[in-house]
Amino acid sequence: MFNHAPDAKEPMIPHIPISSPLPIPDASSNSQSRSMVPSKRSALSPVKSYATTPAGTSKVAKEPPRKVQRVDSGPSKAPAPAQNSSSQVHGPPVLRINAAKSLVAIPVRQAMLKTLYETFKNLYSDLLQKSPSLASDHALAQEQEIYEQSSKLTYRNAMISSIATLKKRPKPTSLSHESVGTEGTIKKLREAYDKLRSLSITARKLDPLVMSVEVMEQWGFMIKLPDGPGGSRPHDEGKIRKCERCAKQYVVKGKDEADFCTYHWGRALMSRFNGEKLRVWTCCSQAEADSPEGCTRGPHVFYESLPEELHERHAFTWTREANKNKDSKDTALDVVCLDCEMVYTTGGSRVARVSVIDGSGGKVFDELVKMDEGVGVIDYNTRFSGITEEEYRKKAILPLKQIRQALGNFINSDTIIVGHALENDLKTLRMSTKRFDP
Repeated sequence: MFNHAPDAKEPMIPHIPISSPLPIPDASSNSQSRSMVPSKRSALSPVKSYATTPAGTSKVAKEPPRKVQRVDSGPSKAPAPAQNSSSQVHGPPVLRINAAKSLVAIPVRQAMLKTLYETFKNLYSDLLQKSPSLASDHALAQEQEIYEQSSKLTYRNAMISSIATLKKRPKPTSLSHESVGTEGTIKKLREAYDKLRSLSITARKLDPLVMSVEVMEQWGFMIKLPDGPGGSRPHDEGKIRKCERCAKQYVVKGKDEADFCTYHWGRALMSRFNGEKLRVWTCCSQAEADSPEGCTRGPHVFYESLPEELHERHAFTWTREANKNKDSKDTALDVVCLDCEMVYTTGGSRVARVSVIDGSGGKVFDELVKMDEGVGVIDYNTRFSGITEEEYRKKAILPLKQIRQALGNFINSDTIIVGHALENDLKTLRMSTKRFDP
């Protein structure tokens, strides 16, 4: 306001402060400004617990405890890829795979896997007690096989077809049964079996390997038949013999009246323990000195190997002559593989089962042998023979004489016989081949 009067007073002008702009900080002040910004606490610095800090000791507002970074001094490990789980022994397995990498929706695959598992579980009902995870493992493997071999459109039908095929399989009684396994596994086994079947052993290949008469006699083969008709003393019941198991004298009795002994069914082999050599039984793993009597209990039995004694039990005979008549074809094979299983009887060790296969591995003959009149089985020796009393009573129909006649259809004097410990099998069959008749 302006006034020209002489007595006019100067008006009061209010003071308005004007703030000047802050100066631009130079490089030397950067370190100071950075220090004003709070930094992260070191992972190794001690962590202050706010829960235990007394009230009023700090003017800083309380905040929740900060997370501490874990420092691992060891080598870093990459995360393991997700895998399918078959640990649920009593339930269907679970697919643990990346859904983004699966061409088929995971719920669809899981539903089909559950049905597949139930089918395997029903098929393996007799095996699950020994192998509880068998159905689960094979269901997972079968589902993976089908998934890899099919597309998004064919997966479901392929699974349904596989389940229908599983339901037609015979129930397996052992883990080695042909019904055990996925389709891929069984296919590979069949291909391997067919490949082996395609191999054939012929007489021409084996002729250079046939033993001479001298070598056969050296290894205990019957080259000459004992004198006499044979079969005059089929058993020794009531007589005193030496037990093969415990080496004690005993009176031969039938199965129901037989006396028992304690013995080792294994052999004592030399082993090293703590730098010391010891003979250890293979049957019980005990040192020979610590277990002189035995680890198994069973009836007294005896064994005979002299040709004259065996001939008295059952007469030896030659294999039949080969048919030289060109008008009639001989049914005998050029090559056979022979195996026999023995049991202990009142007449010593006697043949109880005879098995024969041809040069291609095909089964030709497999029969249980009924004991001769007056001869009784004392011990079926199931651990080694595989023959049980129940099986023997049901299936042993033909005696040794008729078994020998049946073998004549496949074996003649020209047949090459292959076997393991063949000299013992031929003796227990009371058979000698005329191919080597001197």
